[in-house]
Order: sequence, then C-alpha cells, then structure tokens
Amino acid sequence: MFASGTLTRPGATNDEDDLPAPDAENEDNEDGVAFWFVGVVWNQTEDQMPRFLQDRIWQNGYEEYSETVGRMKPGDRLAVKASFVQKYRLPFDVGGKPVSGMRIKATGTILENLNDGRTVKVAWDPPFEPRDWYFYTYRTVIVEADTESENARRLVDFTFHGVPQDYAWFLAQPYWFEKYGVKPTTAIAEPAPELPPIDECEILAEEAETQYKEEDIIAEGCFLTVEELNVILERWRLKKNLILQGPPGTGKTWLAKRLGFALVGSKDRETTRSRLSRCAVPSVPGI
Repeated sequence: MFASGTLTRPGATNDEDDLPAPDAENEDNEDGVAFWFVGVVWNQTEDQMPRFLQDRIWQNGYEEYSETVGRMKPGDRLAVKASFVQKYRLPFDVGGKPVSGMRIKATGTILENLNDGRTVKVAWDPPFEPRDWYFYTYRTVIVEADTESENARRLVDFTFHGVPQDYAWFLAQPYWFEKYGVKPTTAIAEPAPELPPIDECEILAEEAETQYKEEDIIAEGCFLTVEELNVILERWRLKKNLILQGPPGTGKTWLAKRLGFALVGSKDRETTRSRLSRCAVPSVPGI
C-alpha cells in the first residue's frame, strides 16, 4: 500500500467601533473572508450562547479543534448553528422522511483571535429570529464553509445575506434526489406558520459528536498501526491526493472511506463529502 501525493446580515448594524477598518481596495467584496459555522453547547447540555453574547466572544470547548480555531482571523464571519433532524412540519414535502436541518441562531464578525486555540473576540450582530436551513448541514463543532462549493455558497448567502433557501434546487441534486426520490416541482409545501422548538425536532447532539480518529479505524478491523495510519493521513493532507494500491478484495475501498472519516474527524457522510471537496480521491467512490 502506498500513499502519495465583510458583509453583514441585512438589517444588522454593528457598533462601528468594534469593526475592523475596511481595506480600501476590497471594501465592496469578500475576498479573503472566511465563513465559520460553530456550535455553542459543551458536554451536550451546557449552552454557552448567553455568555458568548454577553462577553462578545466565541470559545472552542474541545481541545481537538484548537488548530482549526487558530485559522480564524479578524474580518471573518461567524454563525452559531444547532443541527437537528426534522420529520414533521417541514416547509416542503418529502413524503414523511426525516431531513437534516441546521438552525442559525446568531451571526457576527471576528475582531481578534487570542491565539490560545480557544477564543476569538466577536462583534455580534443584533439579535434576530432563528432561521432553519435544510439538507446541506454541518454536525461538527466548527466548520469553515468551502465557498468553492455551490452548496456552501448558498448556505453562506442564506446565513449572512438573507437569501431564502431554494428547496427545489437541493432536491434536484443527485444525492438528495436519490435519498428522497421527490420531483422538485412537487416538493414545495405550505410553509410552517412558525418554527418548531428544536427539542421537538429530534435534535442531534452535534456539539458533542465524538471525533472519528485513527483508533476507530483499527477498532473496526484495520490491521495497520496508529503510526502507519498517521503517516498515510499526513501524506493526504500534504499532497491533497491519496492512492491505495493492492489486489481486488483486499479492503482498499473499505479503508479509503474510513481514512476520509478520520481526515475530517467525522463519520457523518454529508460532513465528509463537504470537507473532502478540495481533495482528489479517485479511489473512494463511496464518498
């Protein structure tokens, strides 16, 4: 086996003293701005959102995400989200099947990264009624939206620019069309009169999701050591490509899928698809 190679939400008015000075050349675009989607619940039940809003910060409560937090920079946009699965009172018709959702609860602009792997200072936008987004969702604690992806661009427009979600467009995409088998022209139902409380939506404990690691690959039957898996994953990160070589039936596809899960730290298939979109993975047809 071988391995190779800021815009503000409409209606929001941040305190001008809290916003970084605009770049004169890039004042009218978002070049270089990253869009982050983050959780605020620690240990499944400890909701940190009131404290974050009061202290004008966001903090990472999990040690394994410190490197990701280090990439946050002043001017980046931040959205608080909570993931759930909803089956009833959906604003479209998918034949009674459950749908992944993500509730956007707050947005803001990062002012400063304290470089401790945990804390960024945030100029929070004025409060607004939470808005629900469906299909393309993030279940991990902190995710940077890949704006090279059309799915992520639409999520960013919905979250930070107030653009309504086009349910028919998502239901027409191969992944969701195969999953729900619904013609987009018949998918739209009457909008729900109000958003149901998340606890009535079969919420997923996304902030407490266990990170998928090399040890999990071994526990599921891999004969490689943790050190060997670390080497393979590091080559993938550096080369943005991975080739697994061996005779038919030796577990190349089985291993490749789990390496992808370990690379992004999640076994959720939708999260894995979005986070691996920048990598060329010709040997992983199932991802």
